[in-house]
Amino acid sequence: MAKNWALVIGINDYNPLNFRPLKYAKPDAERVKDFFESAGFERVFFFSDNSPRQTLPNGIEIPTQATYGNLISFLQGFFGHKFLKTGDNFWFFFAGHGERYHDEDYLMPMDASAIGSEVIAGLKVNYVRERLCRCGADNVILILDACRSEGSRDGRGLGLEVQPGVITIASCQPKQKSWEVDELQQGVFTYALLEALQLPGEQSCATVERLGHYLKQRVPELCQRYGKAPAQVPRIGADPIEKQHFILIPKYARQDDLNRLKLEAYRLKDKNPALAEQICIRLNALALGRDLEVIDLLIDLRRQTRNIPQAPPNPPADVPSTRSAPAATTTVSNVVDDNYSSPQPELTHSQTTDDDLSSEKGIDYTRLRDLLKAGKWRDADRETYEVMLRAVGKKSGQWFTRDELLNFPCTDLRTIDGLWVKYSQGKFGFSVQKKIYVACGANLDGNYLGDKIWHRFCERVGWRKDDSYLDAKDIKANPAFSPDGELPFKISGLCWWLGDEYFVSEVVLEGFFSRTETCGTADAVQDNLRSEKGIDYTPLRDLLKAGKWRDADQETYEVMIRAVGKKSGDWFTTDDFLNFPCTDLHTIDRLWAKYSQGKFGFSVQKKIYVECGAKLDGNYPGNKIWNEFCSRIGWRKGNSHLSYNDLKANSFFSPIGELPSRNSLLRANPSFSLSKTSLKKYLVLGSPGGFSSLLSHRDL
Repeated sequence: MAKNWALVIGINDYNPLNFRPLKYAKPDAERVKDFFESAGFERVFFFSDNSPRQTLPNGIEIPTQATYGNLISFLQGFFGHKFLKTGDNFWFFFAGHGERYHDEDYLMPMDASAIGSEVIAGLKVNYVRERLCRCGADNVILILDACRSEGSRDGRGLGLEVQPGVITIASCQPKQKSWEVDELQQGVFTYALLEALQLPGEQSCATVERLGHYLKQRVPELCQRYGKAPAQVPRIGADPIEKQHFILIPKYARQDDLNRLKLEAYRLKDKNPALAEQICIRLNALALGRDLEVIDLLIDLRRQTRNIPQAPPNPPADVPSTRSAPAATTTVSNVVDDNYSSPQPELTHSQTTDDDLSSEKGIDYTRLRDLLKAGKWRDADRETYEVMLRAVGKKSGQWFTRDELLNFPCTDLRTIDGLWVKYSQGKFGFSVQKKIYVACGANLDGNYLGDKIWHRFCERVGWRKDDSYLDAKDIKANPAFSPDGELPFKISGLCWWLGDEYFVSEVVLEGFFSRTETCGTADAVQDNLRSEKGIDYTPLRDLLKAGKWRDADQETYEVMIRAVGKKSGDWFTTDDFLNFPCTDLHTIDRLWAKYSQGKFGFSVQKKIYVECGAKLDGNYPGNKIWNEFCSRIGWRKGNSHLSYNDLKANSFFSPIGELPSRNSLLRANPSFSLSKTSLKKYLVLGSPGGFSSLLSHRDL
């Protein structure tokens, strides 16, 4: 998977003799840093007016006050060697003053000055770009929110220079100013930037091109709304121009984005093979190594650029052909490059042998499991039809009736759905389709609710486009590119089956979705809600499933306090945590980990706790380790612990391990604030020592 590193700089505290001090440059940079960290960036370096010292990967601590000397030392010392590779990204964000002198763009550290035609201690943008490009990543993104003003400082904006080899996003055009707005408590550009990077679905700004379009429209709109004139218009440049199609936010990418990037790779094959190879590496990562067209093109490009001879047309019998290998495990790494590995997750033996292949009708689901495991989605779709027909006593080539689907054997339905959900990592399955169907306004009563809801559902899952249903050959059948719920598809058409064409029978399929609700498919029955103390964990499961993280956090306290025999409002003791019922702890932790996709849970917190240097002996590890742990998971910022209301409590924006929060576990009142006074009380009552005991539980 592509790595993302970042350097973020935000400066308010300028010498007023040189530049007007700013209000929101530093907070803007902090918000960008928080966003990068919540998005899973591997490393974010932060420099500001009074930021704490940071430890480099080699263990050396460096000062991070945003002075010219500190920044130059960091750029020269850290970027002297490659630490990233092709396919990775390095992001640079600067919020502060910027100026243009003698046809060169400058970023101003906090001790810089510009007197007359002379710049003292200014950072040339061209120099910053040159140093960043030494990191080894083939994609460097410069985001410059400079030329800030409250209307009283003259200056020419950044952006006249074209920065070669990088993507440059400047907050305004030359001769414009970058506005700060008191009502937003932010600069308008950074406000719009963070807004754009978080837009999902059809609104998403996953590519450089769409991000640029959004910013050019949104920033002037905000300037007009808050009375800032003249309005600023961001400037976006990509060199080479093909980088405008690069995908910055993969989770929000559309199929069109991937197709366009693939077309660029083909177009550049002869014109610029090096750039075409970069694009293919990115596409291969996005497709989890399953797009054979991209793999073939990448192999051709590397043969072309490295003079590798063509493979013989017929390989020896004992040497497996690349094409004959399962698509899910076919990657470029085992063909031409030992240094690049596709991010295809490997399933262990226990993960496959533990599959529940139960059947009420004696159906063998081994072949379906093996096809799904291999990523042969179309073959698995056909096999799903075959086993389901046998389960209702019919032969291949026949179709289903409404009653057959309404009364489909529950055990078999759970088995089929569970396999699809597991091996697609939650992308495909009847239970996935059912959720989307309900989200489109359907009731699970077995009755057809009309064309409007049905068409909306079919468009959501990719079965319908431009008022027409798609044929089987037009279905993407690839988890990297398919909409959620696209598969299984064949069952949707084999209510009526004609040759090789599939036609949707909405009335019959409505009945089938009702059956998934009756039987309880993979989204519900696979949850283990066992308890040694008779606790009902259904409300907790439902809150987590709905993404109601704060409510789930409070419910966690409620069920845990009952599990140790106490009442709501009571406190936990160290012994309560150390001897907490194992079965209940497993249930609570697994529910949090499952529905947050591994972001929240006690086991997640435990891992971070150990990484911070703690020993799992049930004792308080001391302030240094505890404070580092709290900072890592978002319970502490600077030198202060946060109140409950200051937690993000959001699976996208929260740091890993933020929930369940100790505020909820140690006190029922969510408005309780961890001030310095109350922190002393916490220590007396066993927290953070008490919480340390929970993380030290022998069965966590």
